[in-house]
Amino acid sequence: MLAAVTGLLAASAMVWNASNAAFTDTTTNGTNSFGAGTVVLSDNDSTAALFNVGTMAPGAVGEACITVTYDGTLTSDVRLYASGLTAQNSIDDEITLTVEYGTFSSAPTYPACTNFTPTSTVYTGTLAAFGAKTNWAAGVASWGPTGSGQTRSFKFSYELSATAPNTVQGSSAQLSFVWEAQSA
Repeated sequence: MLAAVTGLLAASAMVWNASNAAFTDTTTNGTNSFGAGTVVLSDNDSTAALFNVGTMAPGAVGEACITVTYDGTLTSDVRLYASGLTAQNSIDDEITLTVEYGTFSSAPTYPACTNFTPTSTVYTGTLAAFGAKTNWAAGVASWGPTGSGQTRSFKFSYELSATAPNTVQGSSAQLSFVWEAQSA
């Protein structure tokens, strides 16, 4: 009986091997690679403030320019907004801020605006109203760089109202200007 069972198993194994026989072939493409693009912004200010004005009188004006460079690989939307506005005695309501973008015929030393030619005004209003633009969605100066090495120059101008009330004497306001790029 053992011989019969062993013979049956051997015959089953041969039938299974014979029914599993086939011709085969494969093809493989090269190694696939997946990499993320980049969104990279820089500016020419070496982390210095655009303005550090401490003794404005009513009617005082000033300007400063900055160039922002996009070095990312992805098409992006760049916007300008404010961060950290603080103000005493509502002086920020008495300061008019104008932001323009444009070009330089030859780039001056930061933050000079010599040879700046405006292309468009992206904001005119009070410093207080600009200070309320605190994120990318609320930002201004939409710019759509499509690749590395693209620049945009901005001119910031301010004026302390000639009719500023006496209550703003000795007051100050501070904020940071922020450019943020988001991939499109």
